Amino acid sequence: MDDIFIYFVPLPNTVHEMVTPCIEGYTIYLNLNDDLDTQKKGYEHALNHISNNDFEKKNVQNIESDCH
Repeated sequence: MDDIFIYFVPLPNTVHEMVTPCIEGYTIYLNLNDDLDTQKKGYEHALNHISNNDFEKKNVQNIESDCH
């Protein structure tokens, strides 16, 4: 797996994580305002997107459906 960079940032309450590809690998942003359990779940969700190569896919609905 590529390098993964993790940042804790304030996000809207309904957003628990975001993940983006970067030159070195991937950057995961976790919601600073979430509790630890929610942050862990967000991290695992982001890892699923990375391991499923979701950034190569086009249909967001299918991506989220497959990830859950």
